[in-house]
Amino acid sequence: MIVMNFLIYKSAATTLVPHNKNDLLLNDLLNLYSEYDLDIIKDRIYNYIDDNSKLSIYLELGISSYLFLKRVSSKYQIEMDLNDILKEINIFIHSPYVTLINNEGYSDLEKLNSIVVDKYKLLGFNINLDYLEEGNIDNFIKVIDNIVNYHYMNDININFDDIDFILKAREILEGK
Repeated sequence: MIVMNFLIYKSAATTLVPHNKNDLLLNDLLNLYSEYDLDIIKDRIYNYIDDNSKLSIYLELGISSYLFLKRVSSKYQIEMDLNDILKEINIFIHSPYVTLINNEGYSDLEKLNSIVVDKYKLLGFNINLDYLEEGNIDNFIKVIDNIVNYHYMNDININFDDIDFILKAREILEGK
């Protein structure tokens, strides 16, 4: 019965108010498990991460450490839906179209900006390193979104004249 109470208590991640000796023992056990969880994460970092590790290893380590991420987000009072974020990262890591994180290491991050810019230049887009400065990331994301939308338009054979016609027709139909 004590073990079952502990499992329920551990999953709730709250502090048990000690009423008797068993509660004190449960608190001690919870603290030991908490330290053990942290030691497991530190061990993973020590054994799997080095200067040659690929970015995908960092991300996989992050999504495999749910309890640690939950603890950090609550410690720093970060409001987020951790499950959704972890799902998105998992999809991103295992996408066959994302090869950059599987090929680049942490020590290569200085070159990452120029790799991204060179890739888009090869595709015929006028992007420079200024887009990737810390303050311009939001603008860069908007540019990339526009590029993606442009490719979608090309895939379905819509050009700017068609869009202009659709917008004018919409104004007429809505009576603007």
